[in-house]
Amino acid sequence: MGKYICQICGKEFDRVGNGKYCPGPHYRRCVVCGQEFEYSKPSDPRTCCSRQCSNELSKQSKLKKIRTCKECGKLFHAASGTQMYCEGPHFTTCKLCHKTFSYTCSPNEKPVYCSIACREEGKRSTVSNKYGVSNVSELPEVKRKIRDANSSEDVRRKRQQTCLIRYGFQHICQRPDIRAKLAEKMNSVDYMQKYTDTCLSRFGVDTPMKSSEILRKRRQTCLDRYGSLGYPWTTDVYRAKMVDSDKVDNYLAFKQDPENYIKLTYQYPPTITELERDLGVTNTPIYNILVVNNCSDLIAHASSNMEADVYNFLHSLIPDAKIIQNDRHAISPKEIDIYLPEYHLGIECNPAATHNSSISDPWGSLPKPYRYHKDKSMSAAQNEIFLFHIFGYEWNKKRAILESMLRNLVGANTCSIGARTTYVSELSYSECKEFLDNNHRQGNTSASVRLGLKDKVTNELISVMTFGHIRNTIGYSNNTEKSDWELSRFCTKLNTNVSGGASKLFKYFISNHEFNKIVSFSDVAHTKGNLYSKLGFEAVNESDPSYVWTNIYDTVYYNRVSCQKKNLRKLLQDNTIDIENKTEAQIMEEHGFVKLFDSGTIRWEYSKP
Repeated sequence: MGKYICQICGKEFDRVGNGKYCPGPHYRRCVVCGQEFEYSKPSDPRTCCSRQCSNELSKQSKLKKIRTCKECGKLFHAASGTQMYCEGPHFTTCKLCHKTFSYTCSPNEKPVYCSIACREEGKRSTVSNKYGVSNVSELPEVKRKIRDANSSEDVRRKRQQTCLIRYGFQHICQRPDIRAKLAEKMNSVDYMQKYTDTCLSRFGVDTPMKSSEILRKRRQTCLDRYGSLGYPWTTDVYRAKMVDSDKVDNYLAFKQDPENYIKLTYQYPPTITELERDLGVTNTPIYNILVVNNCSDLIAHASSNMEADVYNFLHSLIPDAKIIQNDRHAISPKEIDIYLPEYHLGIECNPAATHNSSISDPWGSLPKPYRYHKDKSMSAAQNEIFLFHIFGYEWNKKRAILESMLRNLVGANTCSIGARTTYVSELSYSECKEFLDNNHRQGNTSASVRLGLKDKVTNELISVMTFGHIRNTIGYSNNTEKSDWELSRFCTKLNTNVSGGASKLFKYFISNHEFNKIVSFSDVAHTKGNLYSKLGFEAVNESDPSYVWTNIYDTVYYNRVSCQKKNLRKLLQDNTIDIENKTEAQIMEEHGFVKLFDSGTIRWEYSKP
């Protein structure tokens, strides 16, 4: 063993083997803080005395890495050896609108559009340029794939299984509570108004099937798919939709040739009820088939007791006039219960059992849509026919008044008086109330001005007109002033016509009372509104149908204001009603009432000259 010099510190040491360094200790100076620290051999890579100094050295090294951003060309300190872009902001131009906008993501993921709207429009444009449609789901082959997938037995089975697990039914709409909610929602005034507004904005008509373009597309689709203008129903499809599917052969024979079927099956003209029984369907498809084939006269027209009473009453007034029952030609395909073509007058008899919007009628027909009576009135008006509606509860409670109104419509009043033989009198509340209750369909109302026409000789009260300040519930608006009035009632004595009476009463009012504007409302179901035009009023707008609640026997009825939920416990004399969790409709239907809609009202306004 010899003496050797350490190549690090220069000290002599006894070498063992081929060693070049003594056991030390050896020291280096920290490149950050300058403090010496011990190390073992030259191959030891440490240059710092501690972790803190090592971190500091790393930061200093990064600051020395200055690069040029590949996106914007700015110089930046790279945080890593792979960073090629600075932190921005970076800017680019929208592919669609060419607007310059900033973005924060990596330039590798640079956005093409400046907004969601541009992105969606860009997608549509790309799809349109590539496929010629705005959405790929409009392509016939894509539609077919989607339709085939959704209608496949496997998908249908999975859908039914999921609904069974979640809801206990094969389809969620089979649940009674869901059906009730849907029916209430879809029959609501708000829903139908939104539906109508949407159709008007999209198609220019109140229902899609009134659009000629929609009908054209429908016919073309049926021709493309089935080779006919409609879906080719199979016998199984008919069975599924019938009340009694065992009678499908009878129905198909009737549908093919109704005239031949009736002649071969019956020895007398059958009633619609007999046809419903023998064909296994409701009356609607039967009537439609009869009308299309122009053979409605082959059946016997049964009618309700009310309809028979109205017919007999009219026949007694005008025995020589032509009176048609169950006419389906004047406003085809709709039916007018009683039609007097010479008078351009139709009469619709509406018992609650068959004309309500809450429950099916006794023959299984669905509840009437809330616009049913209004739409019928409009169809008649378009054909220059005034359709006078008689509701069952009115016929039972106000029959004499309705008969007087019918007399007036056909010019068969028993008494006619000129306004010059009368004088205007301001009435007491009791005198006015008694007259309105006996002669006006709606009875008495609150009014601060009560005017009457009385006979100059007998002093008999012949006609009444009342005025009051506009009610908040019916005529009030933001433009209403304190000097605005509402003409709330006008009527004459039953079966009496007073020529010029309304004008005389109205002129008296405007001559003796300060006013800015006078408003009034005419009931579309019962009046033409001609009186208001004669008085100088102008029609402003037309309301949606309103409703009453009545039992199906038409013996009890309540207006909608009386049936607000807060009033129902007292009104129905039932303190157990859950007004917090149940709707007005649920409560009323549970207590045996159904909702009956009218035809709406027209708002008229008279402004000070």
